[in-house]
Amino acid sequence: EVERLTGQLDVIVDNIAKVSQVATPDVPATSHPIPLENVFRPDEVGDMLTLEKEAEIVMTDSGGLQEESCFFRVPCVTLRENTERPETLATGANILAGIDPARVGAAVRKQLGVKRDWPNPYGDGTTGTKIAEQVDAFLG
Repeated sequence: EVERLTGQLDVIVDNIAKVSQVATPDVPATSHPIPLENVFRPDEVGDMLTLEKEAEIVMTDSGGLQEESCFFRVPCVTLRENTERPETLATGANILAGIDPARVGAAVRKQLGVKRDWPNPYGDGTTGTKIAEQVDAFLG
């Protein structure tokens, strides 16, 4: 088990080294709920949801980002072997890629070509309004 985890960590470190060579001066920095140091450039506060909504693709291991990208109809590649958001896989909004560079690359290419017309498994975005209307009608 230790050897397997060590091998996975080696792959992650190698990929971080590759990603650090990508020039991103025109890409806005993201914001974090807690102050974190960006290992590639100084971090600045930005609107994460706007970045997600306007992205061409999202690559993540976060279940929350898988949901949000699905809602915004932005293709997602999940850098894990499993997800607690299977509805994102069922709609085609998301694909599991793990951390193998070849699989990640293939998943990114596939998701960049996907149509952004999948059904939203989380509703139509009007639930709050409908609840407010029901409460207002009940209270008169």
